[in-house]
Amino acid sequence: MGRAQETRKVEVAQEVKVADTIRHLNIVQGAADKMLEPAIDTYGEQKTGMILSAFDRKTGKPLTKLPQAPNDIRWSERTGPGCSNANLQQDLYRTLYELFRLTGHKRYDEASGKAVADFLRIAQHPTMGLLAWGWGEHLYWYCLEDRLVDHDPGQTHEQKPPKDPMFDQAARM
Repeated sequence: MGRAQETRKVEVAQEVKVADTIRHLNIVQGAADKMLEPAIDTYGEQKTGMILSAFDRKTGKPLTKLPQAPNDIRWSERTGPGCSNANLQQDLYRTLYELFRLTGHKRYDEASGKAVADFLRIAQHPTMGLLAWGWGEHLYWYCLEDRLVDHDPGQTHEQKPPKDPMFDQAARM
């Protein structure tokens, strides 16, 4: 095989890689666009920028009952229906920020920023007074009734490391 053929093979491989990357980006962006509007907390008396952790994709409404959990998922690792659990949504915040970085569309960074800001502002633990990112996975904000829910009777809370995207988001605010 000549040098020109090898060069063309490399170019084709790079074109395929770019096409795959664009296709994957479009899938993630489409999912985020489809999710953001119906998942923003417009429920209860207090409207916030928090993002529902689970909602019905067909109706765009909060779930009233969670589906069966996958195997090996502890009950305490799930948020309740109609709730926003910032701890479990760290990858969502990171994805929204990366979409902003890659596309330049501010709506992704704004949605992530508002969700984190409102969570930090509103959802402090009423008896412990812990910072929101210190909660762990067991506490969440019940958007339908504007109240904190702790579904772990032992009140177990894991401190989050400084690499948590909420620290980054809070620093950008």
